[in-house]
Amino acid sequence: AGSVPGSVLRGLAYLLLLADLFALLSPSAPVVKLGFTVARLAPGALLLGMPFPLALSALSQASKVRVPWAWGINGCASVISASLATLLAIELGFGMVILIAVLLYAAVPIVYPVTRQAAA
Repeated sequence: AGSVPGSVLRGLAYLLLLADLFALLSPSAPVVKLGFTVARLAPGALLLGMPFPLALSALSQASKVRVPWAWGINGCASVISASLATLLAIELGFGMVILIAVLLYAAVPIVYPVTRQAAA
C-alpha cells in the first residue's frame, strides 16, 4: 500500500518541520493560516484514509466472513484511539503522539502481507 510510506513520511516531516512553519506563519493573516492548514491536512487525510479500504478489499477476497469483524474492530479502535490520542498528548506531548502514530503506520507492512497472502 503506497499510502503507508506516504503517511510515515508526512508524519516525520510534520515532526521535523511543523514548529518552524508555525513560527514562520505566526504573523500571517488568518486567511494565509487557513490556506496552510487545508493544504497541510488534505493530503494527509487522504493518505491516512487509504490503508483500511485497501486491506478491507483484500480481506473481502480472502474471507467474506472476516469483513464484519474488520469493520467492528476498526470502529472500536477509532473510538478508543481518539480518546487515547488526547490523553497521550496531554501526558506525553503532541510530538510523541505523532511519533507513536508514525511507528504504528510503519508497522502496517508487517501485518498487511499476511492479508495479501490470505487472499492468494
